[in-house]
Order: sequence, then structure tokens, then C-alpha cells
Amino acid sequence: MALISCPECNAEISNQANACPKCAYPIKNSSAKVKVTEVQFTKKKLKIHRTIALTMFYLGLFSLPLMSILEGNGYGDSYFILLLSILWIILPISIIYLLILRILIWWNHA
Repeated sequence: MALISCPECNAEISNQANACPKCAYPIKNSSAKVKVTEVQFTKKKLKIHRTIALTMFYLGLFSLPLMSILEGNGYGDSYFILLLSILWIILPISIIYLLILRILIWWNHA
């Protein structure tokens, strides 16, 4: 803690003071930092559902290029293509799921 002089009355005051105790002149306190914290009230259950929905979305999203590559190489009759097709069907379901979860998260924060 250092002492500085007041710009108004030249009294020595602490550098952490908000105002001069002698003349009440407001001091700009640049050394004191205010820590701002953000509290998030999203329920753990909704966070788990969001993780599941995002996993479904990315599985469906990345299955399309893989499916087209495998079909182009002659692997169109395999069970792997069937699995990728199912993952591709999951993509719009996951998008709807994410939108519903987003509304529920918004609703719980309001």
C-alpha cells in the first residue's frame, strides 16, 4: 500500500482509497481491480442432454462425407453404409433436439 497525494488538497492518502478522507475528492483507483464473475444457472440435466444432442449432431454431420466416399469406392452394400445412413437420419433429429434444449435453457434462466 503506497501513499499518493490528493490532487485537490495535496494530502497524503492511500492509493487504494476511493476518495480523499480530508476533502472527499474522488480518486480514480486504477490499482484496485474488480473481479466480475458470471454465475450460470443451467441445470446439470440440461447440460448432459446438450452434450448428447451435440454428439448426435456431429456424428450425423460427419457421416455424410464418409458415406459418399465409401459408396464411391464400391462399398455400398455393407452394413457400415447402413449404419452411416442411420447416423445421417439422426442429424435432423439432433437439430430439433438442440433447438428444444436451447429453449428449455432459456426458459430456466428467465
